Amino acid sequence: MALNCFQRAILLADDSSLCEVYYNLGHVGISIGDLQLAYQCFKIAISSNPNHAESFNNLGVLELRKANLE
Repeated sequence: MALNCFQRAILLADDSSLCEVYYNLGHVGISIGDLQLAYQCFKIAISSNPNHAESFNNLGVLELRKANLE
């Protein structure tokens, strides 16, 4: 049910709030254990707003979990 709500939010979001929707969807991905979904959502959030520091931070945490220190 949550993913359907996020799909509707993505369709209704404007350019300024799209990164927040994908950021929140990334947290849903983390909480259900789907780290690939979370990684993709944070990348999309950064592509829609390159100054979204929270998404950069969470991408860094996911990269550390993959043992990628670069």
